[in-house]
Amino acid sequence: MSFSLEPRNPEAGEPEFPNGFWEAFCVETPVSALIECEYTDRGTIRYEHDGYVGELWFTEEEALKMHQLASDFIQTDEYTNHRYFAERQNQMEQMLEFLKDCGGFRKGW
Repeated sequence: MSFSLEPRNPEAGEPEFPNGFWEAFCVETPVSALIECEYTDRGTIRYEHDGYVGELWFTEEEALKMHQLASDFIQTDEYTNHRYFAERQNQMEQMLEFLKDCGGFRKGW
């Protein structure tokens, strides 16, 4: 299973990621503090941002903040040794490219 991200700026493209990426990105990186994301008891994720249900967009400001947080995170040992990202660094690189150019986004299905 995979999901796509729908950008406000169509020139950013619509990248697709495995479902596991979204959970790891939202909960297990510093982005979690920005969107108040956490795992539930069922193993799903929950966060306060309404963009999760596809009705509202993450703003350009939020996307750029996510880009900064994730850019700082990839410089750490925690990222290098991360259970998900250690073997999937190309997915994070793709996400970073998307975040800086997207102009805001929402998660597709």
